[in-house]
Amino acid sequence: MPSPMTAAHRDELTAARARMKSLRWATGYAAFDGTIIAIFAGITLVAGFASVSGLLMGGLMAVVAWIEFRGRSRLTKLDPRGGRMLAWNQLAFAALIVAYAGWCIACELWGQRLIPRVLAEAGNQWPPETMEMLDILKEIDALYPNLVAWSYALVGCVAVIPLGLTAWYYFSCARLVQTHLALTPQWVLNGEP
Repeated sequence: MPSPMTAAHRDELTAARARMKSLRWATGYAAFDGTIIAIFAGITLVAGFASVSGLLMGGLMAVVAWIEFRGRSRLTKLDPRGGRMLAWNQLAFAALIVAYAGWCIACELWGQRLIPRVLAEAGNQWPPETMEMLDILKEIDALYPNLVAWSYALVGCVAVIPLGLTAWYYFSCARLVQTHLALTPQWVLNGEP
């Protein structure tokens, strides 16, 4: 028959629960984050099925999601490596997004534009009104690569901030696990009254 809890036991249990609150939040966030990344990995794989870059990005996002779930599982088991795994995963995901944004910027800035190619191929075959419209579109088309480049640059920069902060938080969770394990009596860790 288990012994009744004393006031000291209740204080130890309350302190352990308070330390676990932040870790429970981190595991919940990792589950949410992993789910969202997995959903977008699936969407990217389906939408990018015809392109190598789409398949590569979707596949790498699926790996990031899998590592997120694996790190969450370790953190749930109070393994300090789980927090570090989640942190490094966030940094890798940020690097992936920045690399993809850089690739898209390069493709837009140095790829062949559609309107100039159509004008070069058409020559004087079309009526003058159509040629005037294509000349106007050519001016607009010249702005398009810069617009896309700035958009991807913004995406890359904006992605780094929240992912970097999340990585910092997960690194702190690894320290929280170590502190929790050092300060919590074994009977609390085992779940015994």
